[in-house]
Amino acid sequence: MCCLSFAVVEINSCQNLTKEGETYVLTGDIISPTIACIKIEVDKITLDCRGHTIIGNITPTLGPSGASGVVSRKNNYITIKNCDIQNFRDGISLSSTNYGHIINNTLTLNRREGLRFSFDSNHNLISSNIITHNYYTGIYF
Repeated sequence: MCCLSFAVVEINSCQNLTKEGETYVLTGDIISPTIACIKIEVDKITLDCRGHTIIGNITPTLGPSGASGVVSRKNNYITIKNCDIQNFRDGISLSSTNYGHIINNTLTLNRREGLRFSFDSNHNLISSNIITHNYYTGIYF
């Protein structure tokens, strides 16, 4: 009988997370260009920022341009934890994402929402987050 084992992948820049079942850990702070910084593209991904910051390049007083710090579209069973995300349009944006865990993040100074759910995102756990000083609202459903 064989067991499944998944690797821990260290990252230090904006990128797409594409390997199902992997845990990605930030090894340092990231200053993002105008694009979405971290894109989760498959199911069963864990992003652990380990307290590091992902910083966008907009301020809350600028227009609605800019992307999200972390994005998941049509993925399930993802975890985003221990991240400090600021200065994006949305700190974390989940679209049609189900059974996710958003744990112990700080989402501040984002142009719209700190945490945005859209298009039938269901059964997501939000726990122990600090979501404050975002221009529109903290959490949008």
